[in-house]
Amino acid sequence: DLLAGAPPPGEMGWRVAIAGLDSADPGADRAAAFVELAHAALATSGDLERSFELDGLRYSHILDPRSGRALTERRLVSVRAPTGMAADAWATALSVLGPEGLALVAARPGFAARIACVTPAGVDVFGSGSFAPALSCAAPARPDSCARNP
Repeated sequence: DLLAGAPPPGEMGWRVAIAGLDSADPGADRAAAFVELAHAALATSGDLERSFELDGLRYSHILDPRSGRALTERRLVSVRAPTGMAADAWATALSVLGPEGLALVAARPGFAARIACVTPAGVDVFGSGSFAPALSCAAPARPDSCARNP
């Protein structure tokens, strides 16, 4: 989770990497995309670092309040919001709700979200309507090779 203030001189925002899931290695944590962040917060929730396996099933540290059980769906959620508290709360909520919850975020001014879900076929990525324009590019081979948004 992070909160960004004013951007550096001559820049649109702070360039922040968003973690992603790789269909070849869903347990790997690697940059999937970058966002320009200014006067906003970004939070990411998921089971990359906090989980355990029991009898071949992976359990997240995030609990579904409806059942009281740990999540077993593999999701990585990033939320951009006006405050850090809101970004963190919505990232956790969308981890529980999944892509169906994106409409709730899309309706809030200043909010955007991205959800990566591991499926048997690979990794599916979903985003709220306002999140895509915030992306600078996919993760580049070199950190300085990404063209910034105008």
